[in-house]
Amino acid sequence: AKRILREISILSNLDHKHIVGLYDIVVPHDLVKFNEIYMVLEMCDSDLKKLCRADVNLSNLHVTSLLYNLMVGLNYLHS
Repeated sequence: AKRILREISILSNLDHKHIVGLYDIVVPHDLVKFNEIYMVLEMCDSDLKKLCRADVNLSNLHVTSLLYNLMVGLNYLHS
């Protein structure tokens, strides 16, 4: 649970257009025995997991754009 809370803490401090925004966390009723956390995140049209599982053929421009956006976001995280 400590790792999840650390990741949520980091995500709440990030502000970048290529990183999904964390708006709120729904506090569990029982803070001692909770086993689920609900986070309110920025609305996205789709996600990378859905795109990878979909049976679509992406053009080179789409793949290049996706990889560029991933690398920009990753560079922000590591800076």
